[in-house]
Amino acid sequence: MFKIQKFMDESPANPIVARLSLGLIDLLPGTKLSDSQKEELSLLCFEVMPLMVAADKTARRVADELDEIGQRVLVSGPALQRNAVEMPSALNLHDVGTFLVQGKKVLQSAIKVFGIVFGQKFGAAHFHKALDWAKKTLGEGHPVTRMLDTHSKWLAHFIDLRNREEHPQPGQQLVSNYDMNQGPDGTWALTPPKFFDGTDVKNFLRGSINDLLTFIEELVVVSLRGHLRPGFEIFEIPEGQRDPRRPIRFVLGPLGSLPPAGG
Repeated sequence: MFKIQKFMDESPANPIVARLSLGLIDLLPGTKLSDSQKEELSLLCFEVMPLMVAADKTARRVADELDEIGQRVLVSGPALQRNAVEMPSALNLHDVGTFLVQGKKVLQSAIKVFGIVFGQKFGAAHFHKALDWAKKTLGEGHPVTRMLDTHSKWLAHFIDLRNREEHPQPGQQLVSNYDMNQGPDGTWALTPPKFFDGTDVKNFLRGSINDLLTFIEELVVVSLRGHLRPGFEIFEIPEGQRDPRRPIRFVLGPLGSLPPAGG
């Protein structure tokens, strides 16, 4: 008798769950990969998916608080006393470091795709080394090379922030809280939390979740496209046409056919 145990409270309606487990695993039967490679990729998808869900929850917790504070100040204005202004404070900012750790774990898992599909292993989340390898081995115009190059800028920035969190510089905070300053006309301007390099925290968190999810999908898909069985193709479903009950992005179908509606 099979034993089934639920290990996370998420449904296929969650885009992360749908796109990183169901969506990618459903592509494997159309490939020429060995059974062991397919099994390894399936396990990798189930390894990455809960890491992404956890990172998403952390990012939402911080970003939602920043939204609430920004809206409150916009509606009520600054809290002024006789000789002082009370600056808002985001209490969840400490979770930014947690998010960076979670995101790096996602990337450390994702880079295993190269070992499974191409037999090329990299230590840690060294995607700059993966890009160098792809240029030399696969060629500048190969889809994997182009995909890595497209994502290289934000990947480098993400890893840099994570490294600064892990190895802080003396006298330098990773993230600053809210600040308020009065202009020459007497009005107060709210400065939201930022990283040491000036990056807006809220925009970074929300953008990084999308970047991480997109990157993992595209890394798997472009790797698999070079190993498809004859007569198969991988199609992308436009966002507005995805089934909300299972919003997968990529589907397998017969070569030359129209992509299946909604997956």
